[in-house]
Amino acid sequence: MRSFLVSGAAAVALFPFHPALAQDDIDQRPGDDFHGEIVVTAPGLERLDLLAGTSVVSGIELTSAALTLPAIVALQFVFILSLAYPLAVVHVWFRDTQYLLRVALQLFFYLTPIFYQTSSIPDRFRTLYQMNPMVLLVEAYRDVLLRGKTVDGGPLLIVGAVSAGLLIAGVALFKHTSHRFGEQL
Repeated sequence: MRSFLVSGAAAVALFPFHPALAQDDIDQRPGDDFHGEIVVTAPGLERLDLLAGTSVVSGIELTSAALTLPAIVALQFVFILSLAYPLAVVHVWFRDTQYLLRVALQLFFYLTPIFYQTSSIPDRFRTLYQMNPMVLLVEAYRDVLLRGKTVDGGPLLIVGAVSAGLLIAGVALFKHTSHRFGEQL
């Protein structure tokens, strides 16, 4: 059970990043352009040594499949960042999104198999359940860390392609609307 929780929590624990909105000038006059950018920190790659150490202490043997772990972490980073850009833009105009986001994140947490196995989901819901990208990522972490096998790259490539597309669109949206952020803030 302990090793199961280690691999399940890896997906959540590796990314406590918070996109922060940075401003060049706090005291802006109305009509000034907003000069800001998203500042992103990704401590996930730094924590791979901690994850490996925890795995060893828990009695989990790491195999050569663990070499794919940085790719899974990078994929999770792109996925999270692809959601962060559009949400940052929406939050500027609709402040109440923070409450909706809190509820959505809590729901998303329970729909991600951190403390339970994917096999416990009834068959009639499994296809719908597999549409959650975090399910694929958590299962990839489990495959690498617990089962010692390499992951099936097909579904992860789809998640990566969709995430990359959303990231490009999100960055474009952010750049397109950021000049009006000062007026709204």
